[in-house]
Amino acid sequence: MSEPVKKHAFNAASETTLRRSLDISDQRGGEYQDSWHVDNQVTTFIDHVLKLPVVAGHEREYKRLLMAAALIDVKDSRMGGPWKLDTVDDGINYRGAFASWREEYDGFIRARENTRKP
Repeated sequence: MSEPVKKHAFNAASETTLRRSLDISDQRGGEYQDSWHVDNQVTTFIDHVLKLPVVAGHEREYKRLLMAAALIDVKDSRMGGPWKLDTVDDGINYRGAFASWREEYDGFIRARENTRKP
């Protein structure tokens, strides 16, 4: 029989990560205020993408566009909290990627429309 242990290795390791995760969560709440409260959510870009048609054969590109839109909206929602330069910088980066991918996706929409014309 083995000696009783104070805490099993798995539980000790797991709890270390969970404590760190909770500390980060508490920090984010202070940094971004309550950006996940429905009253504070900005969904401008997600709303835009959800109005687009899903073009057959380009579902992955549509999902990538939706993911970029979500990240932009998260950054915009966080602007209600204290000023953080990286929030603005990331917002610029995500918008840049979104603009390129949105333009590309518009080409897929136009190509689909052109194939449907008699």
